[in-house]
Amino acid sequence: MYLLRVVGSLIRPYSFIVEEIGEGRILNIKAMVLAAGRGSRLVPLTDEIPKCLVEADGKTMLERTLCVLLSAGVTEAVVNTCYKAEMVEEFLNNFSLPGLTITISREDELLETGGSILHARKQLEGCDAFVVHNADVFSEFPLQRLIEAHLSSDSIASLCVSDRKTKRYLLFDEDFSLLGWRNLDPKREVLVRAQSGESRQFAFNGISIHSPDFFRYLERDEKKFSIVTAWLEAVEAGEKISGIQMDGHYWIDIGTVEKLEQLQKHLRDQSGQR
Repeated sequence: MYLLRVVGSLIRPYSFIVEEIGEGRILNIKAMVLAAGRGSRLVPLTDEIPKCLVEADGKTMLERTLCVLLSAGVTEAVVNTCYKAEMVEEFLNNFSLPGLTITISREDELLETGGSILHARKQLEGCDAFVVHNADVFSEFPLQRLIEAHLSSDSIASLCVSDRKTKRYLLFDEDFSLLGWRNLDPKREVLVRAQSGESRQFAFNGISIHSPDFFRYLERDEKKFSIVTAWLEAVEAGEKISGIQMDGHYWIDIGTVEKLEQLQKHLRDQSGQR
């Protein structure tokens, strides 16, 4: 056991130190970047390139994600590939960020979020925590805040959420502990533990962080499965998973042409203000 105190460091752009009795230790934070999908709602743009290589204001979404991870103190990033894998891998082979080691986890078929992490397990092991970040998400929420909150908690995972409209929600207690999942189309709800007080629903924003112990909830025979399944199984087994609310910070995914245009405008407006 160590006395936990997470502090910033100038050793890297942003790193975390756990102060143990008598000494400090730099934490090893890794990340899984989910970049394997096509982006069917961005066709015909994604007929030519995968969604992660779509550009927003001159930079690919994948590059933007990797830069965010590095600035938050992540030391190693695993990028999964499948659709037009060779194109993504060529991009990564010609791209570097000093301080961030990037490796590739190629999938012969799309394995969904949980299956992708399990497939890359050997590359992710040996860390103090690992971030999972969708490559099609842009956020101005400080990622280091998520990492610091998680490291200072007793949660096995911490999930970025917001109060926005969607078809699928995560359900939380009043203290932001996960207790279930809700789908509006078709209507379905799953509660995996007794709730305390009124439940609240929030949309998941494609960014999360997990402790190494979470790997045991990914172990299964099937190759394809959602990470939501593993979250619910962990909570049912008595683990705590927390929600971190991002409201008040700009967030968007580029799932549609309209959303991509919204992000382009936001970035142009931000550039004009500097």
